Amino acid sequence: MNIRKCFLGLAAILLVLSLVACPDPGGDSADGGDSADGGSTAPTAGEERTEITGSVSFDLRYVPKGTFVMGEDVQQPPDPTPVVTLTKGFWMAETEVTYELWYEVYTWADSANGYTFANVGEQGDGSGDTNQHPVTTINWRDAMIWCNALSEKQGLTPVYYTDSSQATVIRIVNDTASIDPANGDIASDCVKWDADGYRMPTEAEWEYASRYRDGSDWTPGDYASGATADYTDAGATGLVAWYSANSGSSTHPVGQKNANVLGINDMSGNVWEWCWGWWQTPYDSGPLTDPHGPDTVTYRLRRSGCWDYYAFYLQCAYRLNDYPYREFYYFGFRPVRNE
Repeated sequence: MNIRKCFLGLAAILLVLSLVACPDPGGDSADGGDSADGGSTAPTAGEERTEITGSVSFDLRYVPKGTFVMGEDVQQPPDPTPVVTLTKGFWMAETEVTYELWYEVYTWADSANGYTFANVGEQGDGSGDTNQHPVTTINWRDAMIWCNALSEKQGLTPVYYTDSSQATVIRIVNDTASIDPANGDIASDCVKWDADGYRMPTEAEWEYASRYRDGSDWTPGDYASGATADYTDAGATGLVAWYSANSGSSTHPVGQKNANVLGINDMSGNVWEWCWGWWQTPYDSGPLTDPHGPDTVTYRLRRSGCWDYYAFYLQCAYRLNDYPYREFYYFGFRPVRNE
């Protein structure tokens, strides 16, 4: 009888130990968890997750949904500063796309997967920089199909399509000096906004992430992203941004300056960042919900300032435009992904 009790007690102990030793099959993965893809725990503001494509890894930061005043402190009366609500959170790349990451996806896409880019891209400003500098010399069209290529490479649903039927993924763009839907100058109805793949941020998403502090307090629009004073304060601005006063006339490896509250680097300075939208001025008066901008105009949007521009252009709410077919040594981008 005593032997039987001892046996049962030993069996119970071994069972408990086995349960403790075995990991929960529904637990977080090595990339920080899959809560954005169906897990039970909602991501927190600034939460980091790591993605891997080929031999290259890159990090995303979570940007929660919310409401803010777009263009505040920079747009001048009588221009409106609309109240904008983003109804869904999203993941934004922690840094601008490096040349290393660009090239990993570019070669996969261009060699055997049906993609044709207008430009091959450069390492930074083209003066012998490393592959950790942001990719430059790419136009808006290149950035768009690169996002599709990254999506397909990772087995995700692409976002951009050739027409409003959203049946054919757009994979080919050409560098023609004209605004042409056949060359990728597509409208919002060609975009599968709910897809799980990568895309360029809308202008509202970009400014929201640039200025976010806690969802109720916002970095003023005339500050560089993450700065503690406005753009005229060289000390505060220099801590967060590469620009004409401190860049040495060159791009720099991504992530060297202080990040903003969300952990996102270089949202002011280093290179201009292409955004999805067509240029519209003035803004609609609002209130606006998940705005995508007008369907077709002439110019696409760019944000952030760059290594070759003055501090004035680093303001979170400052905006500029350019032709979607134009490339230069200070044009780059960073992708986002739906939660």
